[in-house]
Amino acid sequence: NVVLIDATSAPITQVLPTAVGFTGKITLEAITAGANLVTLTTVSSQTIGLWASGALQIGNTLSGAPYSSVTLISDNTNWGIA
Repeated sequence: NVVLIDATSAPITQVLPTAVGFTGKITLEAITAGANLVTLTTVSSQTIGLWASGALQIGNTLSGAPYSSVTLISDNTNWGIA
């Protein structure tokens, strides 16, 4: 699954589906302009990789985000970075 998230006009927050019961990988790619960021958040206090806050930012190099896209995989409890 590939999800394109359009943040060309403004920063955006995208809530991930629950990791519980999710099988496979999901790739999220930010379509951004300037310094706009896409913030990925989770439900039910789930985490993304080592980010205990359950939030991860993606964007272009101007945004300072660590990734422009990210592939996540569920362990049936939380999200890991594949």
